Amino acid sequence: MKILLSILLLVPSLSWGFFSTPLEECMDRVIDGTFNGDESNSFPAAKVCKGANKSVLKCMDRVIDGTFNGGEVHSFAAAKVCKGANKSVLKCMDKVMEGTFNGVEVHSFAAVKVCNGS
Repeated sequence: MKILLSILLLVPSLSWGFFSTPLEECMDRVIDGTFNGDESNSFPAAKVCKGANKSVLKCMDRVIDGTFNGGEVHSFAAAKVCKGANKSVLKCMDKVMEGTFNGVEVHSFAAVKVCNGS
């Protein structure tokens, strides 16, 4: 136990990873991706990520990977369009993607806009 505690104290980034919340994960992604790690942009990141949950993070993954080809620079836009997403929104996205866009993930931004009402 002492060894584990020592490791966690020596490597702060490890210890914080165990306790991160969806809000923190969203903010980190927006700050690192869109704002190049500039912590002075914490306010807009907090504002766009307010209320983030696991569904928002999954939505962001789909939008960034599908529409923006993994371009983390678009994290702010993904967080904005996915704000308030829940499991129902993710299910709606699946249906819209399959039914309307034949499963082509490049249209995930449009799907979330329709399903999330943003």
